[in-house]
Amino acid sequence: MAQAELDEDDLMMCVSGLGSAQKIDDGEQIYVPGEECLACLNDLQRYLRRDSPKEMAAHIKLGKWSVAKTHLLPMLISQAHDQKLVFNVLKLLVKLTMPVGHEQFSEDMRDVDEKGKKKKGQNPLAVVGRNLQGAIDTHREAFSACTKGVRVIMRI
Repeated sequence: MAQAELDEDDLMMCVSGLGSAQKIDDGEQIYVPGEECLACLNDLQRYLRRDSPKEMAAHIKLGKWSVAKTHLLPMLISQAHDQKLVFNVLKLLVKLTMPVGHEQFSEDMRDVDEKGKKKKGQNPLAVVGRNLQGAIDTHREAFSACTKGVRVIMRI
């Protein structure tokens, strides 16, 4: 299977296998990891590691689905006592929030107008670069807005 043909269903199964937020008696929400949470975290890391540098399809999908905000940060806060889980969540967060870093993307970004439309003679990688940067920004904003998550990391 070509990397451009990302198995979106499998990726979604990995995300949904992470767990879910649940309300407890006093109305507070905690994140309850799924039975296969650690395996799902490892699968997501594998997806990101194998993601094609030209398409970055898994990175972009995880950004559109706000995985850091809805799963990873709540898990980090609720499961701070589980060092193995926290370590794997942090590895995933680092991978998701890394700068684009591919010179082809940053150079091509200037060939896209403000609406993300291709300018004349633009390299198609520019659109991917813009979408990838949007996904990275989504994860970074979620992380910077989560002060509890930052506190958990500082205690490690």
